[in-house]
Amino acid sequence: MVGNNLKDTQLQQIVDKTIMFADKDGDGRISFEEFRDVVSGLDVHKKMVVDV
Repeated sequence: MVGNNLKDTQLQQIVDKTIMFADKDGDGRISFEEFRDVVSGLDVHKKMVVDV
């Protein structure tokens, strides 16, 4: 897991940068629409499914 390899301050910096990137309207929160826009470019289904 990523958090086990990083110091708390490093992990917090990653979180802060991620929120800044996703928070398009600058309100300090990530709305569903902002979340959807960020993850729409990721192949989440492929990462969440295990072929048997």
